[in-house]
Amino acid sequence: MKISLDSKGKEKLNSILDKRDLNLEASDFYSLILNDYYDLIEESDFLTDKKGSEYFSLLMNKSEISINTNELLTLINSNKINIFHLLDEKKYLNNPYYMNIPFKNIKYNNFTLTTNYYDKYESFLFDEVNLDSDFEINHVGFFNKQVNYYSLLENDTTWMSITPYEINTMEKSINQASGNVLTLGLGLGYYQYMTSNLDKVRSITIVEKNKNVIELFNKHILPYFSNSNKIKIVNEDAISFLSNNLKEYDYVFADIHHNEEEGLLFLLSLINKNIKVKNLHFWIEDSILILARRYLLSIIEEHYHGYNKSNYLNPKTNEEKIISSLFNIYEDEEINNGKNLIELLDINNIRKKLLII
Repeated sequence: MKISLDSKGKEKLNSILDKRDLNLEASDFYSLILNDYYDLIEESDFLTDKKGSEYFSLLMNKSEISINTNELLTLINSNKINIFHLLDEKKYLNNPYYMNIPFKNIKYNNFTLTTNYYDKYESFLFDEVNLDSDFEINHVGFFNKQVNYYSLLENDTTWMSITPYEINTMEKSINQASGNVLTLGLGLGYYQYMTSNLDKVRSITIVEKNKNVIELFNKHILPYFSNSNKIKIVNEDAISFLSNNLKEYDYVFADIHHNEEEGLLFLLSLINKNIKVKNLHFWIEDSILILARRYLLSIIEEHYHGYNKSNYLNPKTNEEKIISSLFNIYEDEEINNGKNLIELLDINNIRKKLLII
């Protein structure tokens, strides 16, 4: 990576880095809320019927979060951390999957199908992060009543759940699917159920390496698919399948990751192994690319201060592996001015660089 910024380019870089730092502060804030204070608010706390606008002030008053006024106002104005949404449970409970696939508590080897729930006023992420003028905006909501959702557990640890977050973050990829679809990962079959009901989808090939998940799905979920004839399941590792299967699919949806970091690591592993998959899309794709953008900013900042290729050799941690891989991909990029910088960090340009779509 070659960086030789003019004065305006330096100003732009510093501005973006300042916003990056605020994004990290906002992420820390949300992590604290969603891990430690997600169930803090009760019905009796509200003074008005405008629960959405009142939620944040109640949260700040009842929690032990220590943040000075200036920092708080900055995060409110930039990252909108004060916006909590009161969600309509009917939008989710009337989802076709919930309407047509009944669930019971079922134990199958080390997996369990079960029902979990969001308690009244419990806060949770309900959609993926998006960028607004370089600021990362998270979407946090709550219900005003208890709302159940389906979960698949492995040894009492959540493997997958069909929550508002999963429903919202899969909606775009469901609508985009057509023709012969390949999905990497099975879970509870939500994506496959929704896409199988589309007339424009002819077939769905599912690659899943866990035989227990496949057997559980075939016995307790697939029978409720109206278009189960479209479904074919391959018991194989995703990397192995993609390495040896040359058939082109009209749409490929990867959902073998639990979070942005795992998704980015999988994407970079495909690039490192020179596995080229046309029409490839990811669950929480925008969030994965925004994470890649964060790491790209770190590489740019490090190179601006004298780092070179030798600093990215022999990575050990996941973070080091991501940075090393991204450095190799962007090694020949040149940044000479603010315009180059903005273009390199544009999410759609990152998408074009990392994905074959």
